[in-house]
Amino acid sequence: SQWIGNDKYEHAYDDNGNDTLSIHYDWDETIHQWVGETKCESDYYYSENRMLEIKYYWDLITSKWVGRYKEEKEYNDNGCITLWIEYNWDETTSQWIGEHKEEWEYDDNENQTLWITYYWNKTTSQWIRNSKTEWEYDVIGNLTLKNRYHWNKTTSQWVGRHKWENEYNDNGNLTLRIFYDWDETALQWIGIDKEEWEFDDNGNKILWIEYNWNETTSQWVGIDKEEWEFNDNGNKILWIKYLWDETSNQWVDINKEEWEYDDSENEILWTSYSWDFNSNQWEGRNKYDYYYSEQDVNKVNVIKAGIETTRVYPNPVSKYLTFSYTDNSNQITLKLYDMRGHMLLFKK
Repeated sequence: SQWIGNDKYEHAYDDNGNDTLSIHYDWDETIHQWVGETKCESDYYYSENRMLEIKYYWDLITSKWVGRYKEEKEYNDNGCITLWIEYNWDETTSQWIGEHKEEWEYDDNENQTLWITYYWNKTTSQWIRNSKTEWEYDVIGNLTLKNRYHWNKTTSQWVGRHKWENEYNDNGNLTLRIFYDWDETALQWIGIDKEEWEFDDNGNKILWIEYNWNETTSQWVGIDKEEWEFNDNGNKILWIKYLWDETSNQWVDINKEEWEYDDSENEILWTSYSWDFNSNQWEGRNKYDYYYSEQDVNKVNVIKAGIETTRVYPNPVSKYLTFSYTDNSNQITLKLYDMRGHMLLFKK
């Protein structure tokens, strides 16, 4: 009995450790030889960005490698991709035929500003525009505008498809987002969805509202609204969710949650409610009470370790636990458990 080969792989690498050649063989029991299955060749831009990849298969009739797929990539000086083209091998013409192409552009801060996709027209042997996306940013890099287009073959022009507009407050928090679709009949952008946010002076989100555009009335109509309140220490104390009632044309209470804290800002109570439309009042759903043990931050545990002393403090601990051992010549073993007896730490 002896070992019979099944698969074999060969690899070659460049000076940066990138895989530049990969070959897969199968063992042919009839001729007792390794026979090629697939091969992949790669080249890289600088250290790690792949700029060329070619895949082949082994033709058993001609005993040659035959191209199957190729992709080419280009990058700017900052390593951002600017071009990607994929090809398929045409066995009839023995040539690489384009399949798909993408192009990118960036601003000085390397924010993506343009992305165009193309497909290859085999009849005209030309790249045909397919889709385009444009981005705009404010001076601190926040996205303010995103436009998406498709190519109209009849008019040979870009036609709008979707648009997003964003606004921010002075702290960089998103305060407005509007989503539009292009109306090819009216040849204008039509609002679809809008969101608004408000924040307090500490940056906490205190309001969020979502609207849909009503084409009949040409107005924004509310869908959802949420409100938050915080105490002076920034802890959340209230959350309320509303839905828009189109019959009464007003916001209707749906859910509410409340939080309470002790003097040390530990959460001691959480309560959730649902609005009862029959009684027109909040009805409790769930409540959690939290309890905490007393903490003596000045308390120190002294543990005898041979003739030396180990100090452990504070006890109980809320965040940091300090160990002090006065003799470095001896070794101690440290095991830390929680109140349920689960080991949290093991050190020697």
